[in-house]
Amino acid sequence: MVNFIDTIEKFRQNETAKCFELTYGSNGYPSFYGEIRKAFYDFEVETFEEIEEIASKYENAKIITIEWKDGWDLAVGVSNAYDLLEDSIDSSYGENYSQYDPQDSLFYNVIETINEDFNNGGTLIELEKDLENVLSKLKKLNHEYEMADENEIVVVQGIEYVDTIKRKTQRISHLHSNKHTAIAIMFNDQDFK
Repeated sequence: MVNFIDTIEKFRQNETAKCFELTYGSNGYPSFYGEIRKAFYDFEVETFEEIEEIASKYENAKIITIEWKDGWDLAVGVSNAYDLLEDSIDSSYGENYSQYDPQDSLFYNVIETINEDFNNGGTLIELEKDLENVLSKLKKLNHEYEMADENEIVVVQGIEYVDTIKRKTQRISHLHSNKHTAIAIMFNDQDFK
Protein backbone atom coordinates (compact mmCIF):
# COMPACT_ATOMS: atom_id res chain seq x y z
CA MET A 1 0.00 0.00 0.00
CA VAL A 2 1.27 3.45 -0.94
CA ASN A 3 1.70 6.01 1.83
CA PHE A 4 0.21 9.08 0.13
CA ILE A 5 1.40 11.45 2.85
CA ASP A 6 5.03 10.42 2.28
CA THR A 7 4.58 10.72 -1.49
CA ILE A 8 3.08 14.21 -1.17
CA GLU A 9 5.87 15.35 1.16
CA LYS A 10 8.50 13.99 -1.25
CA PHE A 11 6.75 15.81 -4.12
CA ARG A 12 6.68 19.09 -2.17
CA GLN A 13 10.39 18.84 -1.45
CA ASN A 14 11.40 18.08 -5.04
CA GLU A 15 9.01 20.04 -7.27
CA THR A 16 8.04 23.68 -7.74
CA ALA A 17 4.25 23.90 -7.85
CA LYS A 18 1.27 25.34 -6.01
CA CYS A 19 -1.10 23.15 -4.04
CA PHE A 20 -4.91 23.18 -4.09
CA GLU A 21 -7.21 20.97 -2.08
CA LEU A 22 -9.82 19.15 -4.17
CA THR A 23 -13.44 18.46 -3.43
CA TYR A 24 -15.91 16.19 -5.17
CA GLY A 25 -18.56 18.93 -5.06
CA SER A 26 -18.96 21.00 -8.19
CA ASN A 27 -19.32 24.32 -6.37
CA GLY A 28 -16.07 24.65 -4.45
CA TYR A 29 -17.59 23.56 -1.14
CA PRO A 30 -16.46 20.45 0.74
CA SER A 31 -18.32 17.30 -0.20
CA PHE A 32 -19.46 14.53 2.12
CA TYR A 33 -18.76 11.90 -0.56
CA GLY A 34 -15.05 11.60 -0.05
CA GLU A 35 -12.01 13.00 1.67
CA ILE A 36 -10.36 16.16 0.49
CA ARG A 37 -7.32 15.45 -1.68
CA LYS A 38 -4.41 17.61 -2.72
CA ALA A 39 -3.56 18.52 -6.28
CA PHE A 40 -0.45 20.33 -7.45
CA TYR A 41 -0.53 22.79 -10.36
CA ASP A 42 1.31 25.78 -11.82
CA PHE A 43 4.45 23.87 -12.73
CA GLU A 44 7.34 25.67 -14.37
CA VAL A 45 6.91 23.69 -17.58
CA GLU A 46 5.46 24.33 -21.02
CA THR A 47 4.62 20.91 -22.45
CA PHE A 48 2.41 18.03 -21.41
CA GLU A 49 5.38 15.70 -21.80
CA GLU A 50 7.18 17.64 -19.06
CA ILE A 51 4.21 17.15 -16.73
CA GLU A 52 4.15 13.44 -17.58
CA GLU A 53 7.87 13.26 -16.75
CA ILE A 54 7.26 14.82 -13.34
CA ALA A 55 4.31 12.49 -12.63
CA SER A 56 6.31 9.43 -13.66
CA LYS A 57 8.71 10.00 -10.77
CA TYR A 58 5.98 9.39 -8.18
CA GLU A 59 3.90 6.34 -7.39
CA ASN A 60 0.13 6.71 -8.04
CA ALA A 61 0.46 10.20 -9.53
CA LYS A 62 -2.51 11.08 -11.73
CA ILE A 63 -2.53 13.96 -14.22
CA ILE A 64 -5.91 15.67 -14.01
CA THR A 65 -7.74 18.85 -14.94
CA ILE A 66 -8.93 21.01 -12.06
CA GLU A 67 -11.24 24.04 -11.99
CA TRP A 68 -11.94 26.75 -9.45
CA LYS A 69 -13.39 30.23 -9.34
CA ASP A 70 -11.97 33.32 -7.69
CA GLY A 71 -12.62 33.13 -3.96
CA TRP A 72 -12.99 29.34 -3.77
CA ASP A 73 -11.00 27.59 -1.06
CA LEU A 74 -11.22 24.23 -2.84
CA ALA A 75 -10.83 23.23 -6.48
CA VAL A 76 -12.93 20.66 -8.29
CA GLY A 77 -11.26 17.69 -9.96
CA VAL A 78 -12.86 17.59 -13.40
CA SER A 79 -11.28 14.76 -15.38
CA ASN A 80 -8.12 12.86 -16.19
CA ALA A 81 -5.88 14.93 -18.48
CA TYR A 82 -4.19 13.57 -21.59
CA ASP A 83 -3.01 16.77 -23.24
CA LEU A 84 -2.62 20.49 -22.59
CA LEU A 85 -5.73 22.65 -22.36
CA GLU A 86 -6.82 23.97 -25.71
CA ASP A 87 -8.15 27.48 -26.03
CA SER A 88 -11.14 27.95 -28.24
CA ILE A 89 -13.51 30.82 -28.84
CA ASP A 90 -16.02 29.13 -26.51
CA SER A 91 -13.53 28.62 -23.69
CA SER A 92 -11.97 32.06 -24.05
CA TYR A 93 -15.03 34.18 -24.73
CA GLY A 94 -18.22 32.14 -24.30
CA GLU A 95 -20.89 30.67 -26.51
CA ASN A 96 -22.19 33.99 -27.88
CA TYR A 97 -18.97 34.55 -29.82
CA SER A 98 -17.86 33.05 -33.10
CA GLN A 99 -15.24 33.14 -35.81
CA TYR A 100 -15.78 35.74 -38.51
CA ASP A 101 -16.29 34.36 -41.98
CA PRO A 102 -16.94 36.86 -44.79
CA GLN A 103 -19.08 34.22 -46.53
CA ASP A 104 -21.29 33.64 -43.46
CA SER A 105 -25.01 34.04 -44.13
CA LEU A 106 -25.45 35.71 -40.70
CA PHE A 107 -24.39 39.03 -42.19
CA TYR A 108 -26.78 38.67 -45.09
CA ASN A 109 -29.51 37.95 -42.53
CA VAL A 110 -28.71 41.25 -40.78
CA ILE A 111 -29.20 43.13 -44.04
CA GLU A 112 -32.43 41.18 -44.65
CA THR A 113 -33.71 42.15 -41.17
CA ILE A 114 -32.98 45.82 -41.86
CA ASN A 115 -34.85 45.51 -45.15
CA GLU A 116 -37.85 43.91 -43.39
CA ASP A 117 -37.85 46.72 -40.79
CA PHE A 118 -37.95 49.26 -43.61
CA ASN A 119 -40.77 47.41 -45.37
CA ASN A 120 -42.75 47.37 -42.10
CA GLY A 121 -42.93 51.13 -41.78
CA GLY A 122 -39.36 52.28 -41.27
CA THR A 123 -38.29 55.58 -42.74
CA LEU A 124 -35.65 56.11 -45.37
CA ILE A 125 -33.53 58.01 -42.84
CA GLU A 126 -33.68 55.07 -40.38
CA LEU A 127 -32.80 52.67 -43.17
CA GLU A 128 -29.82 54.77 -44.20
CA LYS A 129 -28.53 54.98 -40.59
CA ASP A 130 -28.98 51.23 -40.06
CA LEU A 131 -27.17 50.41 -43.29
CA GLU A 132 -24.33 52.85 -42.52
CA ASN A 133 -23.94 51.27 -39.08
CA VAL A 134 -23.86 47.74 -40.47
CA LEU A 135 -21.50 48.67 -43.31
CA SER A 136 -19.15 50.41 -40.85
CA LYS A 137 -19.02 47.25 -38.71
CA LEU A 138 -18.53 45.02 -41.75
CA LYS A 139 -15.69 47.26 -43.00
CA LYS A 140 -14.00 46.94 -39.60
CA LEU A 141 -14.46 43.15 -39.65
CA ASN A 142 -13.15 42.82 -43.20
CA HIS A 143 -10.15 45.01 -42.36
CA GLU A 144 -9.31 42.87 -39.30
CA TYR A 145 -9.87 39.70 -41.36
CA GLU A 146 -7.46 40.91 -44.05
CA MET A 147 -4.87 41.96 -41.43
CA ALA A 148 -4.98 38.58 -39.64
CA ASP A 149 -2.30 36.11 -40.65
CA GLU A 150 -3.06 32.49 -41.54
CA ASN A 151 -2.64 31.38 -37.90
CA GLU A 152 -5.16 33.90 -36.56
CA ILE A 153 -8.93 34.17 -36.48
CA VAL A 154 -11.19 37.15 -35.99
CA VAL A 155 -13.64 36.80 -33.10
CA VAL A 156 -17.06 38.41 -33.40
CA GLN A 157 -20.17 38.78 -31.32
CA GLY A 158 -22.99 39.16 -33.80
CA ILE A 159 -21.45 41.64 -36.23
CA GLU A 160 -19.25 43.37 -33.62
CA TYR A 161 -15.48 42.92 -33.83
CA VAL A 162 -14.12 41.52 -30.53
CA ASP A 163 -10.55 40.33 -31.00
CA THR A 164 -8.01 38.63 -33.24
CA ILE A 165 -6.54 35.49 -31.66
CA LYS A 166 -4.27 32.61 -32.60
CA ARG A 167 -6.15 29.72 -34.24
CA LYS A 168 -5.16 27.14 -31.69
CA THR A 169 -3.40 27.78 -28.44
CA GLN A 170 -2.50 25.10 -25.95
CA ARG A 171 -1.53 25.91 -22.41
CA ILE A 172 -1.07 24.41 -19.00
CA SER A 173 -3.64 26.70 -17.36
CA HIS A 174 -6.42 28.97 -18.50
CA LEU A 175 -8.45 31.83 -17.01
CA HIS A 176 -11.79 32.93 -18.40
CA SER A 177 -13.69 35.58 -16.48
CA ASN A 178 -13.23 34.32 -12.90
CA LYS A 179 -13.00 30.59 -13.74
CA HIS A 180 -9.56 28.99 -13.62
CA THR A 181 -8.71 25.68 -15.28
CA ALA A 182 -5.34 23.98 -14.88
CA ILE A 183 -3.50 20.74 -15.47
CA ALA A 184 -2.55 19.27 -12.08
CA ILE A 185 -1.00 16.20 -10.50
CA MET A 186 -2.97 14.38 -7.82
CA PHE A 187 -1.88 11.39 -5.75
CA ASN A 188 -4.44 8.64 -5.20
CA ASP A 189 -5.78 5.43 -6.66
CA GLN A 190 -9.01 6.74 -8.14
CA ASP A 191 -9.63 8.10 -11.64
CA PHE A 192 -12.15 10.80 -12.44
CA LYS A 193 -14.84 9.43 -14.75
